Amino acid sequence: MWRRNKLLCSLLIILFLSIFTYLIYNFGFYRLIPKEKSSYELYEDALKYTFFIISEDLEEILGNKSKPGGIGVGSGFVIKKADEYYLVTANHVVEKKNLFYISFNNEKKIYRVKKLGWDQRFDLAVLKFDEDVKWSHSAVLGKGLEKVGDKVYVLGNPLGLKFFWLNGNLIKTKVYILGLTTGFLATDAICNPGNSGGPIINSRGEVIGIVDLITTSSNPICMAIPVEILNKLLFPLSVGEVEHGFMGFGIVNSWQLTPEMRKKIELGERIIEDGVIVVNVMPGSPAYGNLKKGDLLLSYGPGPENPNIIIKDANEFLEELNTSFFLGDEIAIKFRRGKDHLVKKLKLVNSSTFIRPEVSKKIPFPIP
Repeated sequence: MWRRNKLLCSLLIILFLSIFTYLIYNFGFYRLIPKEKSSYELYEDALKYTFFIISEDLEEILGNKSKPGGIGVGSGFVIKKADEYYLVTANHVVEKKNLFYISFNNEKKIYRVKKLGWDQRFDLAVLKFDEDVKWSHSAVLGKGLEKVGDKVYVLGNPLGLKFFWLNGNLIKTKVYILGLTTGFLATDAICNPGNSGGPIINSRGEVIGIVDLITTSSNPICMAIPVEILNKLLFPLSVGEVEHGFMGFGIVNSWQLTPEMRKKIELGERIIEDGVIVVNVMPGSPAYGNLKKGDLLLSYGPGPENPNIIIKDANEFLEELNTSFFLGDEIAIKFRRGKDHLVKKLKLVNSSTFIRPEVSKKIPFPIP
């Protein structure tokens, strides 16, 4: 009996340790075990998967374009998903180009690669090696656990200078810029044109962001697309252009309402609780006739029976909407109008079918 109990206890301990190990490596609890590396170790690892990219236009090379666009130069990195290797960079590095060449620091070789897909809204692009290329190095992607003040590193090709190693700190983890739907990571690491598309790396060697924007000031700030967005968009990026669609309503957080905005959307002195408010509905859009100015958005989801994803913040809602739903998808939105709780189903359509480009530039509010 004693031996049986001892064996049972041993099995329970083994089971507990197995579950604990699984949680650590699969659900982000690995922060309990520090695995930080030295700057040089991180640099050596990053050199294996970070590349220098040149993009060109064949028609321009042949002299068939009256207004040459020049050569695109930037950075990128390799990731592995489902036994496939993908080359990630910023879309503006390869936009409107059709010839792409990459090289790595430790190889005296240039690879010609092909573009699989791109996303103009989030400024991401994915390319691929030719089928005969055998590759074995890839970046490990982070799990979105970074905090302000964390040490970060940037490897890339600033101003065309290859494989410069920079460092800094995260100074903000969610930066929303008017007109864009990305919640950027911000770092004070000094980046320049040519760093675009390159990796932002944490002290454990994980890629946490893709360099995208640089502010123009005496103390420039480097903005990066979080890898969580890349993870959500990787499948559509691997098969062509990502088309997000459009529903045609503008929103703001209720605390952002100014007296002028309240007057414009006819709220008067009505008390609005914390939430996301509809401030504009475009004629001819899917939202027209379904939503009205002043509606308080509550939740959304893929079907009218269960719109159970709570809407807490306008910017976060737009980002989630654009990374989870695409052109042609139908979305149920639950909202409150006065004392009534309503649910309407909207379909994401191509904005060019009902809105002129010159009009879209004048829209004062974020519109999904």
